[in-house]
Amino acid sequence: MKLSKTGAWVAARRILATAPKRLRDAQDKAVMQEAQFFRTKIVEGLRSGSPGGQAFQPLAPTTLAIRRLRGAKGTKPLIVHGDLRNSIAVVKEGDGVFVGVLRSAKSSGGGALVNIAAVHEFGSRPIVLKITPKVRALLHAAFRKAGLDAPSGQRPSTGVG
Repeated sequence: MKLSKTGAWVAARRILATAPKRLRDAQDKAVMQEAQFFRTKIVEGLRSGSPGGQAFQPLAPTTLAIRRLRGAKGTKPLIVHGDLRNSIAVVKEGDGVFVGVLRSAKSSGGGALVNIAAVHEFGSRPIVLKITPKVRALLHAAFRKAGLDAPSGQRPSTGVG
């Protein structure tokens, strides 16, 4: 007895031969779409001031005054010029995707943004600044601008040494 095939076996073989590549391509596309979704959520969280639904503390009046003294108008936490927000990238790495601030990301002033992102994600040790006369003058000007200066006749205090 002789058997013969009937039907579209050539087409079935062709479809099955290309299935693994098409499946990989579809999977890569889905992962990239998810990564872009998460990037959008991170950026929206920074823009709204409540990433992950937890609102940032409002900026202190002195912080806002220092920003104004330096020529910045923004009032949102972590957003002065938008460098950090704009540096959030999506990069395909092997079978996965990285969403975050790249080590090579720089601010408009040339500073590394990955360090700022790491401090805000993981925290840091206390940062101790030397208060020079120039820094003290800036702080006092910011305090005056924010209406937080000491009554006349008393030396204003920054609360730092």
